Amino acid sequence: MFTNITIKRLKTIKSLRVEATEEGGLLVRAPTYISDAYCMDFIRKNSTKITRMVEAKLEFARAKNEFNGFFLHLGKKAEYVLEPSLKKPFLFEDNRLSVREDADFRGFLLSEAKRIITPKAHDIAGFYDVEFKKISFRDAKSRWGSCSSRGHLNFSYRLVGAPKSVIEYVVIHEVCLLRELNHSERFWNEVRKLSPAYKESEAWLKKYGRLLFIR
Repeated sequence: MFTNITIKRLKTIKSLRVEATEEGGLLVRAPTYISDAYCMDFIRKNSTKITRMVEAKLEFARAKNEFNGFFLHLGKKAEYVLEPSLKKPFLFEDNRLSVREDADFRGFLLSEAKRIITPKAHDIAGFYDVEFKKISFRDAKSRWGSCSSRGHLNFSYRLVGAPKSVIEYVVIHEVCLLRELNHSERFWNEVRKLSPAYKESEAWLKKYGRLLFIR
């Protein structure tokens, strides 16, 4: 059913965890007291879910290979070049990004997020007649954006790889939480005012969101 299964015992975890590798194998992290037989039985019982996970990982690995030398910027492929002699950390011209070192790529994403998302958040907040106290960006992997009860907006700077309409939807979603700090029907009615086709943006993120993390 599955090949290349590695079981790793850890004293620091209390439950069994299974993840797929880019080679199509499985890495099982398990507490020290769980037997190999239990791990294999768990994989067998959850084979349908684990198969989907492996397929998704393999698809991501293929896409990552296809993006060798490229990355997504506003939903389109842009060239990525490493230039150690560059006088500044990065330079983006004519859909071509030059970076002094790979670590500078995140600096570029942060710069773009501030340039693109911050003014959009202010415009959308003005439309809904709400205010936010703070806006921040980070390399979040679990969510694209969030809004706290204190009026703080947070966004993943990886979002700048998505199409403009998708970025706008995420900002609308978080700003609307300043009016309705829940996901009630009233909240979604507010979202629809500026993003009537928001489900298309959600579908894009679900299908292509992984590509925003290839670097």
